[in-house]
Amino acid sequence: YPCEEGQICPEVCTGFCVFPQPTCGNARTEAGEACDDGNTASDDGCSTLCTVEFPWQCTTTPIGVSVCTLLIPELP
Repeated sequence: YPCEEGQICPEVCTGFCVFPQPTCGNARTEAGEACDDGNTASDDGCSTLCTVEFPWQCTTTPIGVSVCTLLIPELP
């Protein structure tokens, strides 16, 4: 049974396709994620929950991975 782009057939395929659950840290910004930089570390702009940390800004590249930039310099 052909699924639409981004959908999968569950383990027991009944003819209904579903969207897979998002996985934080897989380098693909998916539904429900504000960012995904490919790891599950915090303090790098994208948190362990795939939310953008302050004071960072994250953009998603065409391949889905997030690139985060610190907006203000760190204090000494």
